[in-house]
Amino acid sequence: MIVWTHPCRIYRCRLSQKHDLSLVRDAEDIYEVDKWCRMEPSSAELLDLPGQGELGAVQRLVSFWFPSGTDIVEGYLIKVKKPRVIDGVREPVSALLASSVAAGGTELDVDEPWGFESGDVVEISDENVTEYVRVRTVSDYTLTLYSDEAPENSFGAGDSVAVSDFYKISALTVPPGVGPAIQAQATRIAHRSIG
Repeated sequence: MIVWTHPCRIYRCRLSQKHDLSLVRDAEDIYEVDKWCRMEPSSAELLDLPGQGELGAVQRLVSFWFPSGTDIVEGYLIKVKKPRVIDGVREPVSALLASSVAAGGTELDVDEPWGFESGDVVEISDENVTEYVRVRTVSDYTLTLYSDEAPENSFGAGDSVAVSDFYKISALTVPPGVGPAIQAQATRIAHRSIG
């Protein structure tokens, strides 16, 4: 029996054509709800060859398992949410801002600090604007951010704060529909390269 360890969102990536005929990358949230996966460390590596005769960069792969029948294809983005366990129930690490934060502010006062740790990449969102910042320290109900990664926009009390990382599916190692689960290999990508 597979134990599902991480809530995630699955995004189908595609190119869309704008009215001026230019192409933009678009990501569609396939299920629009959290799905569960199993995330494990992997000893596999991926050699990325940028071309132009440059030396390749090696990236560590992560193993993912998804329930059989899940829409997973190479190139999809997986937004993996950091889990915590409260009273035996595994759930995403998330909170609400307890007070507003101005653009450039480095302190986030939250209503629930449990599960947040130094080094976490934190997503702040007000439904219209989403930004990613990095936590420097956690003290009581305050998340202090690195000053060079402070939010560029203002956010108000009640806006969401959550810990998540993005991975790009690099390979499917078990064909879809074979057995109770699909295994995939993925690489972590920078949040700033998503938008």
